[in-house]
Amino acid sequence: MRLIRFIALLFIVLKASLSMAQVPAFDKLEMLYDQRHYKIVHRKANRLLDNPEYDFSMIPKYYKAISSLQLVQDQYWKANIRKRWKKHLPT
Repeated sequence: MRLIRFIALLFIVLKASLSMAQVPAFDKLEMLYDQRHYKIVHRKANRLLDNPEYDFSMIPKYYKAISSLQLVQDQYWKANIRKRWKKHLPT
């Protein structure tokens, strides 16, 4: 009887820990954002948004938005964006 209880308890604990597992790609986004690598976060978040496997989560959209806000405050990044857009606009 104790063995059955132990196995049941072990199963419940394992099931609970696996259900709370996080997606490694989202952890990577968080780590890179905390390290202030906003360009990398922006690029990786866009790639995750293009992947249909991650349609269940709002996390890539969140990190894309907050990294965009950080990048807009960077004068060098804004200058590069303007140069890229000027190439594509008709003159």
